[in-house]
Amino acid sequence: MPWNEVVLVDDASDMVDRFNKRFLEALDGHAPVKSIKVKHHHCPFVSEEIKVLMRGRDRLLKRARCTGLPVDWELYRDSRQVVKIRLRKAEHEYINKEMKGCQNTISQWKLIRNCLPRKETTQQLYTREVKEVAEEFNEFFVSFRANASEASKALIATHELSPPNEFTSGQYIADEEKFNFRAVSSHEIRTAVMAFSSNKAPGFD
Repeated sequence: MPWNEVVLVDDASDMVDRFNKRFLEALDGHAPVKSIKVKHHHCPFVSEEIKVLMRGRDRLLKRARCTGLPVDWELYRDSRQVVKIRLRKAEHEYINKEMKGCQNTISQWKLIRNCLPRKETTQQLYTREVKEVAEEFNEFFVSFRANASEASKALIATHELSPPNEFTSGQYIADEEKFNFRAVSSHEIRTAVMAFSSNKAPGFD
């Protein structure tokens, strides 16, 4: 990524915008957001005539939402009722026709199962039980603090560092030792970016 172009501008907001743009480009390259089309259950009894009625119903709904007029909502409800009646009639005729063409009970039960609504509408993306996965997540987050503490102690012992002073409630801290945010200039931001790109510490005063 051409990070150097971030340093070439003087305005801090422009620098942030350029950095965010390049950063999002990198994310899109490695982990892009993908849109998928969810395929619904096939309805063989829906004819082209019914599809035309459904498209007209959808147009009336869109217009009613835009205008908000009672007359437009009434037209939409009438169209919705007509589509519902036509769908029920077409489905009834299709099932009767297919049932008469079934040669045995196996094909009849298969037709019946296809007409029944699906009980499971979501697909499980893992093979283990939901409770087991939830308990695993819970155990991980509960033990995270303890594990981090043990890891820090191991680092202190390995590198012979002095342990940090424990902060207790009511302990006095001088004002000059407290952390405070302060405004920074575009020059300081540019210096920090250049130091970061060259793997050097910023070295602010």
